Amino acid sequence: MSRVDDLFLKMGIDVPFERLHAVERERILSLLKSSEDNELTIDKVKTHIYTLKLSVEQELTDIKDTPQNWLSILVLLIPLYGVIKKWYQDQRIMYLQARLRNYILIYNIFANKAAARNQLESELRTLSVKLKEERGEGGD
Repeated sequence: MSRVDDLFLKMGIDVPFERLHAVERERILSLLKSSEDNELTIDKVKTHIYTLKLSVEQELTDIKDTPQNWLSILVLLIPLYGVIKKWYQDQRIMYLQARLRNYILIYNIFANKAAARNQLESELRTLSVKLKEERGEGGD
């Protein structure tokens, strides 16, 4: 996977490919395959980014703050264990939230680009209709 890690380093992402969730690794590999096959379109990228975003959201919702078992009692009895466990849990949540923010940002860039392109196309159509009308009126 050195090819993916090299790509991550070029993009400024210092997370190893192996640390990503299985769904994310699969999506990134399919994106790379699509880009090599010249099949990459804005819609495909938006779809892949959206599924990556959903996988991170699912992972965030699966995090349980306080398990209701004997470990909860252990956290109360040994405060140091509770502090360390809470720190690791907070680090995991911050990591997932940062990834989610990145995916949302990338998705919005592609979504807004498509919206901007649609807006530009509609304005150009309106402009061409007005120019045709002016030419028709000027010729009479």
